[in-house]
Amino acid sequence: MLVGNRRSTARASAAPSQRVTVSLYEKPPREEMTLEEFEVFAVDRLKVLRTIDALRQKGFKPKELEAELAPVVRELLPLASAGPQAPSDARKDSVSHFILRLAYSRSEELRRWFLTQECALFRHRLSRLRGDGFARFLREHGLSSKKC
Repeated sequence: MLVGNRRSTARASAAPSQRVTVSLYEKPPREEMTLEEFEVFAVDRLKVLRTIDALRQKGFKPKELEAELAPVVRELLPLASAGPQAPSDARKDSVSHFILRLAYSRSEELRRWFLTQECALFRHRLSRLRGDGFARFLREHGLSSKKC
């Protein structure tokens, strides 16, 4: 499957109940938060990324990694697509991503580690999209796909 970027076209805006839970983290959050939230968000995401790293170092295959990672992500970084919890889940996901993105930008080695784990988390979340979730994700982010 080829995925192309059509960012110059207008984005389709989905209804809140149909929002896709996978983010490309295009815009950093611009809001105030408590120091406690900052710490909890960063630590929870770091636990998820370290779990991914540990599972990969143990030689887990992609399917095994998915099965082991699902409960950890569900507990520490849940992403509800609808309901009252959806906005706070999305906020935690976005804020924690940018906190660690900043923290892990000090060296090339740290950036590489962060990017590797974030890519694995992104693949995990994409694989969890149900129904037309993948197509909605592509539309929401101005992307297109073609079968090869």
